[in-house]
Amino acid sequence: MAVLSLRPSARYTARVRCRICHEPAGWLRRRCETCAQLAGVVAASRGLGLSETLDAMIATGASPSRIEAFLAHEPAGAGTIRDQIVADMTNQLAQALGQTRIQTAAEVKRLRERGAWQVLDKRPEQL
Repeated sequence: MAVLSLRPSARYTARVRCRICHEPAGWLRRRCETCAQLAGVVAASRGLGLSETLDAMIATGASPSRIEAFLAHEPAGAGTIRDQIVADMTNQLAQALGQTRIQTAAEVKRLRERGAWQVLDKRPEQL
């Protein structure tokens, strides 16, 4: 008589991991429950500042390492989630000042990787 086990096989659990934090995600899921909650917080807090968004993320009960992994995730290869939040904030500020140009997360990523000016009278090196 064969005994059925409710425990998933080790081969299955090694493959089904969250695409963001790489923790076990569950049966046929791309995200774990914590990262799904954090994604919902980011979507709901669109238009708020970074500190308000971070406060809402902390209120979910996620660990700081999970929040950092979530913010560092690059879903489409065009900038991290943190870059997307900063691009939204920049666009809102530009609209309030009457500018119509829209900054994308890819541009924020490029600026972040290039770095800030080290000496104020010299331009940073072009990459």
